[in-house]
Amino acid sequence: KNSLFGFWALDQIVPMDRLRESQTGMKRTMLFWSQLDSEKGRESLAKLCKDPPRGALSVCCAVHALLRVSGKRIHWKAAEQMMADPDVFLAEMKAYNPYAIPAYVHQSFEHTLTLPYFDYDRMVDRSYALACLGSWVIDPRATNLDT
Repeated sequence: KNSLFGFWALDQIVPMDRLRESQTGMKRTMLFWSQLDSEKGRESLAKLCKDPPRGALSVCCAVHALLRVSGKRIHWKAAEQMMADPDVFLAEMKAYNPYAIPAYVHQSFEHTLTLPYFDYDRMVDRSYALACLGSWVIDPRATNLDT
């Protein structure tokens, strides 16, 4: 009963196949987090703050919306502040709970996900950190059982 699996399965809130998908999504989410937490990821995160490529604000807006449970758009200064201390930022990402995100938060950046540059292969050429953040945004959306 104490495990996530036991809680959802016993309360029958979601079908079992949806639960399995969410657990796979969480593993992928942690993979992108661990890539950001690596030396290469931290260096790229610092570079992202100093010299943001095209599309960085849109990705950071989506990350901000998920971490702060907010549907508001942000300016680059707010994105820089969010990532200013990598230890705090990565701890927030690791503690993120996709099950607590209401639909309006996802709707706030839904259009962003359809933009041509919101793709790992395109983003990784511009910034490794940006690609990891973008992928982290996409995977938690798949794990949210409320949508």
